[in-house]
Amino acid sequence: MNNIVGRDRIGNAIALNSVLVNGARVVGPGIAGFVISTVGVGPCFLLNAASFGATWLGLQLMRRDELIPTAVEVAAKRQIRAGLRYVLSTPDLRTPLLLVAVAGAFAWEFPVSIPLFTSDTFQGGASEFGWALSAISAGSIAGGLLAARRRVVSQRSVAASALLWGIAILAASFAPSLAVAYGLLAVVGSGAVTFNAMSKTFLQITSRDQMRGRVMALWSIGWQGTTVLGAPVVGVLGQTLGGRYGLAFGGICCIAVAVPVLLSRRVAAGRST
Repeated sequence: MNNIVGRDRIGNAIALNSVLVNGARVVGPGIAGFVISTVGVGPCFLLNAASFGATWLGLQLMRRDELIPTAVEVAAKRQIRAGLRYVLSTPDLRTPLLLVAVAGAFAWEFPVSIPLFTSDTFQGGASEFGWALSAISAGSIAGGLLAARRRVVSQRSVAASALLWGIAILAASFAPSLAVAYGLLAVVGSGAVTFNAMSKTFLQITSRDQMRGRVMALWSIGWQGTTVLGAPVVGVLGQTLGGRYGLAFGGICCIAVAVPVLLSRRVAAGRST
């Protein structure tokens, strides 16, 4: 996205991208359900495959002469190691990536935690699960629009967004009724996109051009790759202790890693003054 909009608008672009992704998550299943009910599952898969033509067309329509060039590093040996050393030696990158890894592993586990939460806590079925996901997606759209308005992103604001997201997840886990849960899950969705967009924005504007690709690859591992590690933990907690606990655990983990970062930044700010 740096090549398309430049660093001064990268945050807006990432947030708007999140709005489009989550908007599609709301609209897409509805279209799929209509197609399946009218013409069947097979045509639905064919329509899904054909939809990727829009991606191809969009790439073809891009005006390459208007892209913003960045320095490209020539492929060589030990580049992955160099990227890891760069991140580990740069606190402004290391700390946000730690937040992303913990949040991705234990909080971004909604495919595991939400089914257990709706079925175990409220004895709900597929309908309740669908409404819960819709609430999260709707909140994500609102969160993305709000994040797009933010001009400045710092390490402190990334940690603050992780803290607020964790509090929202924890609050949703203690919802007394489904109606309240849907409302709080919308806030959870908003917090997820806000944290997602802010962490990606901060890492992209902070890392060097030559290292940005490797830094964002580590972000992808932290946000998506760690879910395979956290899913069994969240699943076992939800199955043994109850659906509320599987969801709450993710919120507690977010809070646990965000608070030390915020406190350390506050101490550092106090020393500088």
